[in-house]
Amino acid sequence: MSIDEIVVRRGGGSAARRLQPRKWRSSHTLQSVQQMNEHCLNVLVTLAMSEPGKPALDLVTRYRDLWRQLDREAIGRAARNPVLLVDVHFLDETWWRWAMNHGTRTDSGKGSGAGDGFPPKIAGELMRATLMLAWSAAREDRHAAGLLFGMSGAVASFVAALTPQHIERIASRHSRELRLRWEDAPAYWQSLLIAARENDIAALREAHLYSLQLMASEMFASRGRDR
Repeated sequence: MSIDEIVVRRGGGSAARRLQPRKWRSSHTLQSVQQMNEHCLNVLVTLAMSEPGKPALDLVTRYRDLWRQLDREAIGRAARNPVLLVDVHFLDETWWRWAMNHGTRTDSGKGSGAGDGFPPKIAGELMRATLMLAWSAAREDRHAAGLLFGMSGAVASFVAALTPQHIERIASRHSRELRLRWEDAPAYWQSLLIAARENDIAALREAHLYSLQLMASEMFASRGRDR
């Protein structure tokens, strides 16, 4: 019996029934997330290929040689992560309320502003793409948005209500708030990149599963703080 079959026992007898695969209605959103991951990873590889003296993210500088060893296939393998590898305060309802209603160029104190980020032009482009993708996901299936973006229900409501004007304003004023997810966990990134480079299927699976664990932990912690 194949793994997609189950045994159903009735009245002492047994009958094998094939468990029919069910298509997740947001599977195309997952594909879009993975495409966005691939685009972001390509950007990071490009930054790693630039001259060492130019400003770059800490994770790029730290693992510059490793980033440079990733070919197209390796990038694609890393990109199949089941969660978006960038974050825009998707668990911070307060930040989103501020950004949508009161955020201006001079209100720099509200953002994270910590550490380094993407170069300004790249940050703006990635921020727009990320917001458009998040908006589409939140409008279609907020549960999926939570799983794929690490987005709280309250933030999903804000994101679903974004207008083109909101997206342009937030992208132009707050693009520095776009961060690599788990940028403070370099060991995670190192393991992901090595697994992708080596085409180590087991290690890739472990890294992808670990990303789900990290996401769930962050969401659980956020709910605890909100109580």
